[in-house]
Amino acid sequence: MSNLYVRDGVSSVQPPLSQAVGYVVVVVVVVIGVIIALVMMLITKVLKKTTGEDNKKTEMFMTANRTVRTGLTASAVISSWLWSTALLGSSFVGYDYGVAGPFWFLVCCWLQSDDRVLRVTRYLL
Repeated sequence: MSNLYVRDGVSSVQPPLSQAVGYVVVVVVVVIGVIIALVMMLITKVLKKTTGEDNKKTEMFMTANRTVRTGLTASAVISSWLWSTALLGSSFVGYDYGVAGPFWFLVCCWLQSDDRVLRVTRYLL
């Protein structure tokens, strides 16, 4: 743990890492972000050359040239609504039941989404 020092009647805790380590972490995160941005720019150029995708048009950028169907759009909306509920639910179960709680929460979520399990449960219900 950290050492507790008393100075002028007020206790203070020494930080576990130095300030230089904090700066190194920030620089590494920024460098990783720049690398990801450059890779995405490269992928965009490759897609433009190979498939003819031009993201400069608003319709292509926003709606994928209207090739996205209703099922994909509905699944994107549902997953964006449900991820926060699942995160809060697993945190709640973890608080109540410890480390095993989120594991069994994950197992139940997996069982609901696995196609093989869904096919078997159709015959059982």
